[in-house]
Amino acid sequence: MSSHGKISRTRRPPRSCTEKVRLAQGSAFAVDACEGCDTLQLHLGALTLRLPADAVVELESTLQRALAAYARRQSDMDDLVGPFSFARASRGEA
Repeated sequence: MSSHGKISRTRRPPRSCTEKVRLAQGSAFAVDACEGCDTLQLHLGALTLRLPADAVVELESTLQRALAAYARRQSDMDDLVGPFSFARASRGEA
């Protein structure tokens, strides 16, 4: 016991990120598995997120729902605008 009556606990040293394995890579993103800290590391340009696998699964699910909602919005906008509307003209078109 410590002098304040509390039981002192020894702290384990943090596991280091020593063994990284590249799982996937695209033109802008990459994913590594880190054996040392037991995380997946998502590299997004200069940003790296270290997340447990279950958090990455939740992120993937959230992104899938977002993409589906985005596609529905785009489809709804196409239905509202119609093929001959002036709103569809892109930059540089009359």
